[in-house]
Amino acid sequence: MVQISPAILNEVAWYAIMNMRKYTTNKEPAMPETFEELYTPLLKDVFKIHAQKQLDQGDDGLVSARAYAEQGKPEFALAFLLLLDITGDEKREILARAYERRAALSEEKAEQLNKQFHRPFPLIKLEAQNDLMNARSIRQGKRIRSATRIPPVG
Repeated sequence: MVQISPAILNEVAWYAIMNMRKYTTNKEPAMPETFEELYTPLLKDVFKIHAQKQLDQGDDGLVSARAYAEQGKPEFALAFLLLLDITGDEKREILARAYERRAALSEEKAEQLNKQFHRPFPLIKLEAQNDLMNARSIRQGKRIRSATRIPPVG
C-alpha cells in the first residue's frame, strides 16, 4: 500500500478547494458593467486626445468610429465611441467590428508574408485569433484583454 504524506494531502486538498471556488464563485457583478466601465481602462490617452481634437474640429464622431472600425483600428474606434452618446449595444457592435476587421487584415498580411518569405507567421495568426475572441467577448458585454503579452526572448 502506498503511503502519502500529510503535507502532500494538505496541498492536494488546498488545490481542490481552490479549483471548486473557481467554478462556484459568482463572478458576475450584481449590476452589469457599462461600456465605459469595461473598455475605458484599455485606452491610452493619446487616442483620447486624438479623438477629442477631431471632434473639436467638427468631425462626426460616429462616422469616424465606423471608419476606424472598417480600417481595423479598434483603439481609434474606441476613443470615439467613448465620447459618443449612443447606446452601449451600438458601441459594442462597432468596437467588435473593429476587432473582426483587424483580424481579417492580419490574416491577409500573414498569408501575404507567408507567400513572400515561404514560411508561416504564427504570431500574426495568434493575434488575429485573439482579436476574434475579443470581438465575441465585446458582443457579450464582457471584459477583454488589451493585447497578447509575449515574453521577451533571451
